[in-house]
Amino acid sequence: MLFLFKFYIDSKLIMFKNLTIIFLFIFFKAGAQNSDFGLVFFKNNKENKSFFKENLGKKTIVFFSFDEKKNQTKTIKNTHTNLTNLGFDVINYINIVDFYISQEVQRQLVEYFNLRGVEVLVFYQKEKEINIRFCNYNHKTTLIDDSKGGYSFFGENIFYEIKKNLLLTNTKQTTFLFSPSPEIIYNINVKKRTRIKNPPKFKKQELGIVFENETEETKKQILSLFNTNTIEVEDKEDRRFYFSNGINYIIKFLTGTTRALKNIYNLKELKGEGYKKQTILVLENTISQNRYYHFNETPTINKIDLTKTFLKHTQ
Repeated sequence: MLFLFKFYIDSKLIMFKNLTIIFLFIFFKAGAQNSDFGLVFFKNNKENKSFFKENLGKKTIVFFSFDEKKNQTKTIKNTHTNLTNLGFDVINYINIVDFYISQEVQRQLVEYFNLRGVEVLVFYQKEKEINIRFCNYNHKTTLIDDSKGGYSFFGENIFYEIKKNLLLTNTKQTTFLFSPSPEIIYNINVKKRTRIKNPPKFKKQELGIVFENETEETKKQILSLFNTNTIEVEDKEDRRFYFSNGINYIIKFLTGTTRALKNIYNLKELKGEGYKKQTILVLENTISQNRYYHFNETPTINKIDLTKTFLKHTQ
């Protein structure tokens, strides 16, 4: 009887531990979805033990997300020194948020990566702790080759752990000539469009709004701010689709670092610290594709507040 009771208790404890582990995994992964790396960083958990033997020395891009209160320039410089000392051929660094500014930016960056012969991607997040994952590049906007697996490190001494891994697996450095200093991408060529200086006044015109990663509640709040017929639409490259459906203007929100947004769209008057994120509103005519760019005097990533200040000039 005592044995059966002990067996029952032990079984319950094991079940509790397993449920706790599952809960923590789900909680941790859900938290990651809210970070800049939510789209890619934890997508592939498959570990490839021979990853470094197969890929060390190949051309690499580092996607980073750092605590904005820290000195990003110093952090990236130290990161570059550490990675090149270990034998990684990093040709460029890019803030992960800038890759997702728009589908057009993604396509142009992928085209650049492919021209440079990139084979390896590193996702490097430094906040309360350091998370770093090495992956194979799939030469598409989805970035990661899921089939090949990757390798992840977590904690404070990740570069020591990487070095220890290279020594244990007897992985030898194959490249010795690296870029002496890190090169961060803050610009990429996109289609040039004529800029509208003054926003039009909306009177009985149907507007389309492109939403990405917004909650249903946020969508409802933004749509309710307009006093003209405004509907949610998909982002389509062929703007004739909108015009043929009676939509004269579409609105999109672009989020990136201030420096990247300023350079890519030639917004010289955009305010804010270069490395910090902000969101801008873009109004585009579906016939001419001319654009009006709206941004707050004080940079924000709040799309509801941004829409309110925009509508003060148009309604």
